Amino acid sequence: MTNPSIDPRKMILALIGVAGIAVSAACSTQRAGADEAACQSACTAKGDDHDDGESETRISISDLPAAVRTALGGLTAEDKVLQVTRDVEDGKTSYDVEYSKNGARWAAEFSPTGQVLENEADIEDDDDGDDE
Repeated sequence: MTNPSIDPRKMILALIGVAGIAVSAACSTQRAGADEAACQSACTAKGDDHDDGESETRISISDLPAAVRTALGGLTAEDKVLQVTRDVEDGKTSYDVEYSKNGARWAAEFSPTGQVLENEADIEDDDDGDDE
């Protein structure tokens, strides 16, 4: 017995949408972990093939590995964080965090284990639209 108010085409489109969201979530979850091979598999399924060996993805603080969040806490409070990105270059993952401190803009780079690789003050803000 079918419900005449449900259009089967709309149902199929909804299921495709849900499947797309599930693949995207799996990719996001896998990227947050250390298993890049699993990410490769999940992301290839949605067309993000990582062939160039490089990617930069904006993420939230909650997506950072626990060790990185702990190390970040030693530098600044979470409410001072402006932007967080996960970078993959030549198969190596790092996390870049931009934050404000004492009126200056800072940028820190972390390894997945929470080691601070760089921490610089007064970084350039290229998002102001002036192309300089």
